[in-house]
Amino acid sequence: MKEKFNKINSLISQSKNILIAAHRSPDEDAVGSALALKLALRKQGIDSYVFIADYSPKEYNYLPGYDLINAKLSEEKFDLVFGLDYGDVRRLFINDIISKHNPTIITLDHHVDDGANHIGDVKIIEPVSSTAEIVYFYLKESNWPIDKDIATCILTGIIGDTGGFVHSNTSHRTLLTVGELLFKGIHINKVIKKILDNNSFTSNFQVLGNLLSRVEKHPDLDLVYLIVRNDDFDNWRKSDLDNLVSTINTAEDCKWALLLVEYEKGKTKGSLRSEEYKGVDVSKIASLFGGGGHKLASGFRVDGEPDKVFKQLIKRVEKVL
Repeated sequence: MKEKFNKINSLISQSKNILIAAHRSPDEDAVGSALALKLALRKQGIDSYVFIADYSPKEYNYLPGYDLINAKLSEEKFDLVFGLDYGDVRRLFINDIISKHNPTIITLDHHVDDGANHIGDVKIIEPVSSTAEIVYFYLKESNWPIDKDIATCILTGIIGDTGGFVHSNTSHRTLLTVGELLFKGIHINKVIKKILDNNSFTSNFQVLGNLLSRVEKHPDLDLVYLIVRNDDFDNWRKSDLDNLVSTINTAEDCKWALLLVEYEKGKTKGSLRSEEYKGVDVSKIASLFGGGGHKLASGFRVDGEPDKVFKQLIKRVEKVL
């Protein structure tokens, strides 16, 4: 690992134009990792451009540097690209940059697979809690200063992907990392509250009650699922649904959870969750629809109304589970 970190530092020193990219429709880990790396490079006097497709600044305005992320890819000629937390390269939406400029690519990710979906001249893919945890060890081993802002971004990524330390990906090393981050003066309760407020329906209990009342179970597949159609939306954000799938994943006798959201008329986003002890690799299910992620949290986007997508998914899943 140390050798790879040294290689990354060497590539940074030789680079003139750096791009940091994370997966589309980002979560706390993608945003926190990207911002932590951006801010760390800045402290070294190194500029970089952060691109995340479908990024919404207002959803992450509690993070230092939240406005430094761009939802549109620059046409600059990047010679070094960091790919963070993406699981499948298609989720980065940087194919044009790769084909036009053939940049050197560095992957930092905790979505472990056989390597087929990852790219890079240097690849660090570790089965840890989050990509933010990998970024932390990279900065620490490189002796780069980690201030309160950087620590806040890293901690946000870790909390987001561990569900507040309740998921099975929370390890002894993860908690040690969090302890070290707290020495930077972060108030962890404030960070957790911001994340929970951003990803919950605490401001609209009527909507939450309505949705939870529609959760259903497919007994033959040990699946708990919820379908949200486009005409269900009213005066609340579609992003409010992002972490609802984790809530329904806690249902009794549920081995995996599925949330299908018609985010635009005729376009459906699928989110899947499971837990280590449940024995279902949801990344394999997401891949059936061209999606990606890791075995405990994955997703996909397809054309089609959610009810039709659900029927297709059940037919395909019955053959692989």
